Amino acid sequence: MKICMLVLNRFTHDTRVRKEARSLVRADHDVTVWALGDGHLPAQEEIDGFTAVSYTHLRAHETSLHLVCRLLLE
Repeated sequence: MKICMLVLNRFTHDTRVRKEARSLVRADHDVTVWALGDGHLPAQEEIDGFTAVSYTHLRAHETSLHLVCRLLLE
């Protein structure tokens, strides 16, 4: 299963996110973590078997049927 984790922090020091992502990888899932970038993180990298992608801004709006998010990549 493909799993996307969206976090509103830089996650480099957030052990909860890393542990959860590693557990999902061990359970044979394809995991991508989208994390807030700070200009010093690579745009994309492989960490412990999962992909980490940086974004600079998250814009969201909600309709009656959907939550729509747009990520602005570094």
